[in-house]
Amino acid sequence: MNFWYFSIFVSSVISVSFCPVPDRFCIDSESSTTGRCWTIHSATEGWAAIGFGSRTMTGADIVIGWKNSTNGVTLSNRQASGRVMPALKSVQSATPVAVRSVPSFAKISYSFCQSNQPTASPLSYIYASGSKIPTGNIDTKEAKFAYHDSDYGTFDFDFISNSIQGSKKPTNFLQTSSSFSFEAVVLIHGIMMFIAWMVVPTIGIFIARFLKLTLGPKWFTLHMMLMGFATVGFTIAASTFMFLFNESSAGPYFVTSHAKIGLTVFLISFIQTGLGIVADKWFSPNRKSVPWWDKAHWWLGRALVVLGIVNVYLGIMLVNDRGYSSYMPFLVCFWLAVVGAILIFGYGQYRYGQVHEVHAPANTETSTVTIA
Repeated sequence: MNFWYFSIFVSSVISVSFCPVPDRFCIDSESSTTGRCWTIHSATEGWAAIGFGSRTMTGADIVIGWKNSTNGVTLSNRQASGRVMPALKSVQSATPVAVRSVPSFAKISYSFCQSNQPTASPLSYIYASGSKIPTGNIDTKEAKFAYHDSDYGTFDFDFISNSIQGSKKPTNFLQTSSSFSFEAVVLIHGIMMFIAWMVVPTIGIFIARFLKLTLGPKWFTLHMMLMGFATVGFTIAASTFMFLFNESSAGPYFVTSHAKIGLTVFLISFIQTGLGIVADKWFSPNRKSVPWWDKAHWWLGRALVVLGIVNVYLGIMLVNDRGYSSYMPFLVCFWLAVVGAILIFGYGQYRYGQVHEVHAPANTETSTVTIA
């Protein structure tokens, strides 16, 4: 988000106008006897917001407005904590007031006053707008709104000189090199992670658990290609894709459970790959039992897949939290994949049973790692 700002001072009333995105997003402000009043004008149809006290989404005190069913504007005070839906504040301090004039470009205009006066100068702000209409009951303050469009940024306001300082729009690789929206990035990231942790492991673990004797030495090559290259490779690619879209105004990445679990899975995947290599290199066709490093590879692999599945679900919940339309298709595919995996493994257990290479015929030559 980003900001504009306003007026100030002592006994006089000073109005200030600031258009960080000319003919698309403008902010007016003036002091009043009870506090300070602001007016927001936006060319988007979905929502428009301003945040106080921070140059990022972490810790910003936000006032957001959207058109309601009566063609008026619903205002909502939110507390931002990073890359998640800003939480509704228990105390709604923004008091709506009449808008004096509306520029021709504006599709959303609203004015509000707050009694609390800033005590620091200069103070940081964020502002943003989005084209998607909030979901849920748009007549209540609890409605959910999607990620902002390209009209957003940050600035500082100096109350002493009554001036804007350091106004800028944060940038990232994808925004400067393409027309990608953040929703498109989330969609691509989600599809890649769904394949990496819901589809590929079902096939890769099925092969390692049930098809060693059926496929012979080829089972290991297939398992390695699926788990080592597809799952780990897609995870790296999907994570990198999100980092390329990093916005400094959104705050730190690793603040949600989804991000923290994702980082854990990402790092442990390399340990799991290393265990697989060790188990392969130390494999002996004459062994009488399964060694500990093979079992460590099995159990770490199981834990990783479970964490991966849980994190895919948490990611889908974040998609819902942002109000994206891809939420329901993702959720349906998730449960279809879970039920499908249960049925597939049930069939494998009934048809083949788990196969360890210590049970393989003596003339079977293979170099493998057992993970399932």
